[in-house]
Amino acid sequence: MIAYLRGKLAKKQPRNIIIDVHGAGYEVYIPSSTYENLPAEDEEVKLDVIESTSLYGGGVTFYGFLTEREKEIFLLLKEAVPGTGAKKALEYLEKIVKALPEFAEAVRKKDKNLLDKVFGFRAKTAEKLIASLQGKINLERLETENGAEIYSRNNFEEALAGLVSLGYSQFEARAALKKLESREENSVEEIIRLALRCL
Repeated sequence: MIAYLRGKLAKKQPRNIIIDVHGAGYEVYIPSSTYENLPAEDEEVKLDVIESTSLYGGGVTFYGFLTEREKEIFLLLKEAVPGTGAKKALEYLEKIVKALPEFAEAVRKKDKNLLDKVFGFRAKTAEKLIASLQGKINLERLETENGAEIYSRNNFEEALAGLVSLGYSQFEARAALKKLESREENSVEEIIRLALRCL
């Protein structure tokens, strides 16, 4: 089993890349968070990879990640959530990777509304994720890695949802809210108003 690939980044696209390893080109599917942090083409790159073998004889597909955390969450989604193959796990990861602490908190609180409005999961999928992942995501570790402790507070959760509903990306909204962590006692409306100034 291949654990990682190191070589020249021959080609990169938002969904997949090609790594040239001693003259052999490996196609690797990636989440957007990995794509955003890749070096320029022709530079060296190393990715942790997961091999996925098709049940219908379609060969081996590689899924790659720049961080161990992304890889762990991908595997958790693939192995713990019923009916979730590698392609679907990557699709789920795409939705949650930029706001992992918020996702973990929503699962812990069984907050289907947050999973719907902020992450875009339909009710049935949200229920499946909550049931499958209870107690399996280390929220404390995710918060420490992301420096995002403020987002476990209800006002900030609601403000994040409000900003996303206004058309801002999760990444943009979280960056603005991070600047306001001293304002956690403010109302949701006031937090959104202050965040909009930052945006």
